[in-house]
Amino acid sequence: MLVRTEVKREEMREAFRMNLTPKFWLKAIFSNVRTLIYLGIAVALIVQILMKGGGKAEWEHVGLILALAVLFIGLYLFRLSRSIHKTAGTVNAACCEMLLDAHGLTSKSSSGASIFTPWADFNRWKEGKSVFTVGDKKEFRTIPKGSMSEPEIAEVRGILQSQIRIA
Repeated sequence: MLVRTEVKREEMREAFRMNLTPKFWLKAIFSNVRTLIYLGIAVALIVQILMKGGGKAEWEHVGLILALAVLFIGLYLFRLSRSIHKTAGTVNAACCEMLLDAHGLTSKSSSGASIFTPWADFNRWKEGKSVFTVGDKKEFRTIPKGSMSEPEIAEVRGILQSQIRIA
């Protein structure tokens, strides 16, 4: 079965959410150590302000520190969103369609090159509302449902069920 693989940003976001592992969160924490340190300092300052005031807090200072903490969290989420968007663009540039058959998955690029991967190389597959993902814990391929009809979605699901054990 031939499937178009143009992945929308929302579809890539869903694929990422479906395949998040504890290792992902450890990487996210280590790549944002500076932000976490700033947030820790902000919390320490808030505690110090609350204790120093003898029960009376200087709310304008607390509000300012909380605003900075929210800014750092927002910055992290913005960076994560940009990363997902960039990944979706990379996937769309690298692969324009996939051929799924009894032997494996063949990815065809817009330049005409194709890469065949046998089903034995995939450890698992998952199904979401708008995508299928095929792969393992380290990397996965996204098969968007957006361009497929219900019978085609059922056919892809059948191929994946018969060829790969579900995780």
